[in-house]
Amino acid sequence: MKISKMRNVVLSIPLAKPFGSSKRPLIEKINPVIVQLTADNGIEAFGLAFAFDDCQVKSLKASVEDLEEIIIGKRMFGKIS
Repeated sequence: MKISKMRNVVLSIPLAKPFGSSKRPLIEKINPVIVQLTADNGIEAFGLAFAFDDCQVKSLKASVEDLEEIIIGKRMFGKIS
């Protein structure tokens, strides 16, 4: 079972109760990046990473996309070596 496809989706979810501190501006939303891996036999796996602002989520999405060339062709439930 090898990974044949990777897809990611960025969402923007407003928080019902924004929060912040004196060291960090008010956080009003989270931006999760949902990663979907599909194996050559059709089995799917999902992962999640998130950021608190638009700038961070751009970097996070780029980092996830950079992993695609490493992950494609690897075993779905094995070590990445």
